[in-house]
Amino acid sequence: MTENNLTQLEEAVKFHSINKIDIAEKIYEQIIKSDEKNFNALYLLGTIKAQRQNYNEAIKLIEKSLNINKNNYLAYSNLGLIYFKENQLDKAKINYHNSILLNPNYSESYNGLATVYLEQKKYLLSMTNYKKAAKLDKKNSTYQLNIVKLLLILQKYDRAKIILNKILDLDPSNYETHYTQGINFKRLKEFQLSKNSFLKSIELNPNHEKSYNEIGYLFYLKKDFENALYYMNKSISINPGFKEGYLNIGMVNLLNENFIEGWKNFDKGKEVQKVNTKKNLWTGQLNLQNKSIFIYSEQGLGDIIQFSRYLFILKNYFKKIILKIPKSLTFLFSNINNISNGRIELVTDFKKIDDCDFHLSLMGLTLFFKQIPEEINYFNIDDELINKWSNKINKNNYNIGICWRAGKKKDLLYAEHADRRSFSLNEFSKIINLNNVKLINLQKEHNEDQKNIYYEKIKIFEEMDTDKPFLDSAAIIMNCNLIITCDTSIAHLAGTLGKKTYLLLDYNNDWRWGVNKDYSIWYKSIKIFRQDKAGFWDQPFTQVYNNIKSLL
Repeated sequence: MTENNLTQLEEAVKFHSINKIDIAEKIYEQIIKSDEKNFNALYLLGTIKAQRQNYNEAIKLIEKSLNINKNNYLAYSNLGLIYFKENQLDKAKINYHNSILLNPNYSESYNGLATVYLEQKKYLLSMTNYKKAAKLDKKNSTYQLNIVKLLLILQKYDRAKIILNKILDLDPSNYETHYTQGINFKRLKEFQLSKNSFLKSIELNPNHEKSYNEIGYLFYLKKDFENALYYMNKSISINPGFKEGYLNIGMVNLLNENFIEGWKNFDKGKEVQKVNTKKNLWTGQLNLQNKSIFIYSEQGLGDIIQFSRYLFILKNYFKKIILKIPKSLTFLFSNINNISNGRIELVTDFKKIDDCDFHLSLMGLTLFFKQIPEEINYFNIDDELINKWSNKINKNNYNIGICWRAGKKKDLLYAEHADRRSFSLNEFSKIINLNNVKLINLQKEHNEDQKNIYYEKIKIFEEMDTDKPFLDSAAIIMNCNLIITCDTSIAHLAGTLGKKTYLLLDYNNDWRWGVNKDYSIWYKSIKIFRQDKAGFWDQPFTQVYNNIKSLL
């Protein structure tokens, strides 16, 4: 490096350090023009490209720098961060490891590596590396806060509380720590302390949209929707790109049956599935009888059952609809092509998307068809199958199909939400002892209930749905007098089949069931029973028991 280039580099670094990156960028480029092997200028120019989110160019420059000088641990660490942002997690790990090999005392590389492992849900490796970062730099509260955030994911709330108090003792002026403390208190159901923490976060940072949104959510939990919307709207006024704010506003809108605003906000806030196609997204154009559209599902099985009714409006405007659904629903939906006069075709992958003129997600249809479509039974359950199960069920009994546990197939936080919607077999204790009443299992996973004293009193069919998912369940439902279920796909299945159903909901129920009503606007055959106090099922089950007695 010439003396002139060294002086220029020092000048550029100075401008870079005070965030005058336009000036720094030009100087780095001048240095490289005169000395294309100046690895420092290449690396630093790469970091500016990364700041501008021009990640491809950043990677090229930093890798070129490392080809000249392989001993720059900072370059490897920065390259790890860029690859992480590009979701190339394996490459991110390699570069963080390279940085650590060169400098085992650089805490930021451990922190970055921990974040990669967190993204991969390798929680033990993530925690190990967060702890290494925190041990190397004890004054950096960010590393301790990252440990807390991981503990929140692992639902270790008491442990998180201890660490948060230590962080706040060292640095009480960090708004993000107060915000995280608010989240932890919320999970511990200490709602007033949670609100106080969010308010402290706002005091320290009046533009922290997440804290406003969380206060709004606390009001939502109390069913104070006016205040909930006030704080949630405040969050998006601060940050118009804040997706979570729109999603929560949408949920409150929908819960209160303000569907037009609700669908708009829900659409703005939801995570959009990336679809690999050059075909146009449908934006509501009509009179396309010579065109075709590819519809794909983004939500759970219950949502697919619920919202597929929109396809029967859509088919009036398109020559052909291709519906992508999970394989688990293909047998249940196998008749949809027949009842749509050949206008709706089922597929289980995206191969045919480029054969269509347009594409859209299933729930995206709600933006264009404002009314709730009429109920349609898309399922044609074979009479032979219904008769098969009829022979296994004693018709002299009053047969009640039951489902008591919501699925937990996603992350730990989703499992917590599923637990709130679920109830124990113990809740059926009075019902199960009614004369001539027989409870029939519709629960897919029930191994953890086998030690329950009421388990043996339930009719369990082990062979249910083994070959063709949901078909046996549907046939059993058709043979029952009544269905009792928590908020899960069984409710949508029974509702679509038109079977008399008692749906039991937790205090802060999902938006689709509305507020306070004892009926569903989506399914005429569903009667709703609600918790009057969060976490307690006594009242709704007493009401269900009294209703069943009146039916016998």
